[in-house]
Amino acid sequence: MKLTEWMRRNRLTDGDIADKIARDISTISRVRRGVVKPTWATMIDIYTVTDGKVTPNAFLRLTEPPA
Repeated sequence: MKLTEWMRRNRLTDGDIADKIARDISTISRVRRGVVKPTWATMIDIYTVTDGKVTPNAFLRLTEPPA
Protein backbone atom coordinates (compact mmCIF):
# COMPACT_ATOMS: atom_id res chain seq x y z
CA MET A 1 0.00 0.00 0.00
CA LYS A 2 1.24 3.49 -0.78
CA LEU A 3 1.68 6.06 1.97
CA THR A 4 -0.89 8.41 0.36
CA GLU A 5 -3.54 5.69 0.38
CA TRP A 6 -2.80 4.73 3.99
CA MET A 7 -2.94 8.36 5.09
CA ARG A 8 -6.25 8.91 3.29
CA ARG A 9 -7.79 5.79 4.85
CA ASN A 10 -6.68 6.91 8.29
CA ARG A 11 -7.50 10.58 7.73
CA LEU A 12 -3.98 11.75 8.50
CA THR A 13 -2.00 14.65 7.09
CA ASP A 14 1.67 15.03 6.26
CA GLY A 15 1.96 16.91 9.55
CA ASP A 16 0.44 14.03 11.50
CA ILE A 17 2.94 11.54 10.07
CA ALA A 18 5.81 14.00 10.52
CA ASP A 19 4.94 14.39 14.20
CA LYS A 20 4.68 10.63 14.73
CA ILE A 21 8.11 9.89 13.22
CA ALA A 22 9.92 13.14 14.11
CA ARG A 23 10.52 14.35 10.56
CA ASP A 24 9.81 17.66 8.81
CA ILE A 25 6.45 18.02 7.10
CA SER A 26 8.27 18.87 3.87
CA THR A 27 10.16 15.57 4.05
CA ILE A 28 6.95 13.58 4.40
CA SER A 29 5.33 15.54 1.59
CA ARG A 30 8.26 14.91 -0.79
CA VAL A 31 8.40 11.22 0.13
CA ARG A 32 4.63 10.78 -0.24
CA ARG A 33 4.62 12.46 -3.66
CA GLY A 34 7.60 10.41 -4.86
CA VAL A 35 9.84 13.44 -5.29
CA VAL A 36 12.53 11.79 -3.15
CA LYS A 37 13.12 8.31 -1.85
CA PRO A 38 13.17 8.14 1.96
CA THR A 39 16.21 7.06 3.93
CA TRP A 40 16.18 3.55 5.34
CA ALA A 41 15.51 5.01 8.78
CA THR A 42 12.49 6.94 7.50
CA MET A 43 11.18 3.88 5.65
CA ILE A 44 11.42 1.82 8.84
CA ASP A 45 9.66 4.55 10.84
CA ILE A 46 6.85 4.74 8.28
CA TYR A 47 6.57 0.95 8.26
CA THR A 48 6.32 1.00 12.05
CA VAL A 49 3.80 3.84 12.34
CA THR A 50 1.57 2.22 9.68
CA ASP A 51 1.68 -1.15 11.46
CA GLY A 52 3.43 -2.67 8.45
CA LYS A 53 0.82 -1.55 5.92
CA VAL A 54 3.30 0.68 4.04
CA THR A 55 6.44 -1.32 3.31
CA PRO A 56 9.80 -0.22 1.90
CA ASN A 57 8.71 -1.77 -1.42
CA ALA A 58 6.14 1.02 -1.72
CA PHE A 59 9.03 3.49 -2.03
CA LEU A 60 11.49 1.34 -3.95
CA ARG A 61 8.98 0.39 -6.64
CA LEU A 62 9.77 -3.28 -6.31
CA THR A 63 7.17 -5.75 -7.40
CA GLU A 64 5.74 -8.28 -5.04
CA PRO A 65 6.81 -11.87 -5.67
CA PRO A 66 4.17 -14.02 -7.35
CA ALA A 67 1.90 -15.92 -4.98
